[in-house]
Amino acid sequence: MDSKKKHILILLLLFFVGIKINAQIKSDLTVKIDSIFKHVLNFTPGTKTIIKNNGDYKTDTMISYATRDAAIAIPDNPLIIINKKLVEYQVLNNYTLKDVKTINVLARDASVETYGPQGLHGAVVITLNKKK
Repeated sequence: MDSKKKHILILLLLFFVGIKINAQIKSDLTVKIDSIFKHVLNFTPGTKTIIKNNGDYKTDTMISYATRDAAIAIPDNPLIIINKKLVEYQVLNNYTLKDVKTINVLARDASVETYGPQGLHGAVVITLNKKK
């Protein structure tokens, strides 16, 4: 194998190893939110929620909310709101705790009252510092 092919092979190997390493790293904000999910909201990833037509809820295997008009999908995780926008969990890795001005946690009842049935697992409301 000539040296040019060796260099390309080494670069490809380093690239794929770098992707795998980066995929496993969580920001300090993500670690903090994971802790809030577990210790404050008592949320265990992987649990599903069933809601009966009368609005009672319990942990089980179904994930829809039946109303007279439509079925509303219940997210598998607590809601994450950053600067008044609903975001996916993975977005947390784009920020660190230094970027955060406040973190407010809404437990189940307050979250459902504010965000409807989608807030069944609670909500974490994050306000970021304004960029200078």
